[in-house]
Amino acid sequence: MVFFDNKNWLLTKVLLSVVGAWPFQSQQTRIVLGFSSILIILSLLIPEIFGLIKERQNSSTVIECATIMMLHVAMLVYLTHVLLNHKKMKQLLMEIEQFWNSTLLKNEICILEKLTLANRKFTHSYIWFVLVSTVLFASLPIIPKIMDIIVPLNESRPTIFIYQSEYFIDPIKYENLIFIHSYIGTMYPTIVLVGYDSLYSNLAQHSSCMFEIISNHVKNTQLADKNIYGDNLLSQYDYHNILYMDCIQRHQIAQKFSNSVKSIYNIPLFFMLGLNMMAVSLAGCQVLLTLDQPSQAMRFFIYGGAALIHLYFLTLAGQKIIDSSSELYQSIYQSEWYLANNKTKKYLIIFMMGCFKPCNLTAGKLWILSTESFTV
Repeated sequence: MVFFDNKNWLLTKVLLSVVGAWPFQSQQTRIVLGFSSILIILSLLIPEIFGLIKERQNSSTVIECATIMMLHVAMLVYLTHVLLNHKKMKQLLMEIEQFWNSTLLKNEICILEKLTLANRKFTHSYIWFVLVSTVLFASLPIIPKIMDIIVPLNESRPTIFIYQSEYFIDPIKYENLIFIHSYIGTMYPTIVLVGYDSLYSNLAQHSSCMFEIISNHVKNTQLADKNIYGDNLLSQYDYHNILYMDCIQRHQIAQKFSNSVKSIYNIPLFFMLGLNMMAVSLAGCQVLLTLDQPSQAMRFFIYGGAALIHLYFLTLAGQKIIDSSSELYQSIYQSEWYLANNKTKKYLIIFMMGCFKPCNLTAGKLWILSTESFTV
């Protein structure tokens, strides 16, 4: 799809394509890459489970294993979800392409481009933050190896593995292979995370843009009339009747799109947010337990900070939809509704009632994603 090769979508497309989760990939490609990605994540998760069982008497190791395992379980949920729902995702993406290619007014295009650009900058910043955090988290354990080369001691420094795992082999003898597997395996959960979140953010942003355009259309009735109808011999009543009916139809389409996004992401967000909050708590505990080991404490401080940023990223997307859809209610007040006839005014009352309850995104229908819920 040529449309998704633009700057707003290219990075999302590339990231999801790597793990076989881009909806427009062929079925064979999705199966091969998706199944391979799942196997790679499982190759990390299964040894971690055995490692946790082996070290179950050591509370610090158990917390460390559980913290990392939650991330990998969440990524399996993410990846499985997008693979199973690729048709629904594809339909939403096709609707976005159709919307961009539809006939839009100049000011509507400006709103669309402005908001999309802001979202792209924010999303790309988030992606790079996660990637840098992952590199830092994974690179700290290898510092002792580097120090052994730069400043050698009489004996080698203790080996610190990225993950506390049990491979049922001699970890000292095969430590290089374990490191290689850990570093390669670490790439895939990270790619799944940022790719999935990027798609989620773009879908939420488009939903927000649709409401923003309707809101602007309602507030600027005179400008819209002039641009749309020009010198057509229509009465002032006809202008506003047509305008408001068009806004009502657009609002129904925007609500449908927003509800589709909400329905698709409802379950995975429930698992993700639950695992995320537990991971933040466990990471904090691990930092306190490893204060005598600065490198380990720093690793889990980075992990916990990244998890908090991830949680904020998810809630902010939901807040955008709440803000843009609720603003529409006020926009009707600010419009020239008094110039419409009585029949149209009745439609406007129904329109306002539909806008009174803003659209939102939820996690398991229990938690509304918003900045307010993030701070609770």
